[in-house]
Amino acid sequence: MDTFVGLGLQQTHDGIKGLDDDGRISRTGTVWTSSAHIITAVIGSGVLSLAWAIGQLGWVAGPIVMILFAFVIYYTSALLADCYRTGDPMTGKRNYTYSDAVQAYLGGMKVKICGVVQYVNLFGVAIGYTIAASISMMAIRRSNCFHEKGHQRHHKIAAPSESKVMKRATLVSVAVTTVFYMLCGCMGYAAFGDAAPGNLLTGFGFYNPFWLLDIANAAIVIHLVGAYQPDMAGLKFFSKEIRIRLCSNKSYSLNLFRLVWRSAFVVLTTVISMLLPSSTTSWAS
Repeated sequence: MDTFVGLGLQQTHDGIKGLDDDGRISRTGTVWTSSAHIITAVIGSGVLSLAWAIGQLGWVAGPIVMILFAFVIYYTSALLADCYRTGDPMTGKRNYTYSDAVQAYLGGMKVKICGVVQYVNLFGVAIGYTIAASISMMAIRRSNCFHEKGHQRHHKIAAPSESKVMKRATLVSVAVTTVFYMLCGCMGYAAFGDAAPGNLLTGFGFYNPFWLLDIANAAIVIHLVGAYQPDMAGLKFFSKEIRIRLCSNKSYSLNLFRLVWRSAFVVLTTVISMLLPSSTTSWAS
């Protein structure tokens, strides 16, 4: 009890005040904070290619496909929200990861299959991030070159369940991102027509004001580097850590498998990104 008081926690008949039913610090997220997290996680550098995508599909098929995907995303996200707790939506066992949910509801080989699909998708996303970040870095170099040498040179809420909150948050975030995507795609296509570039920040053909374009491309690089984080939480059987003593009262936890995996992951995705054709090769000169 003294420990609980020291931590600012109180013992109640339902458990420890300040902690959730799983022993972790109480969640304080709301529909609005969840929506904000989803929106900022979903909207990324992909919007730069929407004008080109709308240009390929046309004014009719383009917006229809985007709205259709919005419904698909909301439906599948709602199903995933229902899987957050196994059994009772208020008191059931929490599934912290997608793999945990698959294990709880499907089990067996399906867990391994889903794990393979997840990590194959992770490789694909990482490759795409590497290419997009390199294109933006090259755009910074190119715009500066044009500027210098001229254009002649090259909270927990009362009593609804987490699934209901996440469904509402998903609905809000999908609506906001769909409107944002429609604006980026349709306005870009309206401005450039069939000549809409594959990337609005790097395929524009003009470089003034160069400082504004540099800031925008640098933001894309920072965004992608931050998102480029391979997660090994699902592989619990490789979670053993080695304690390395730094001094008499300090030590460092080293997970050799995580170190090797992440290093190999970055090297492999970077090599594959370099082998894939992209517009960066034509900028090297």
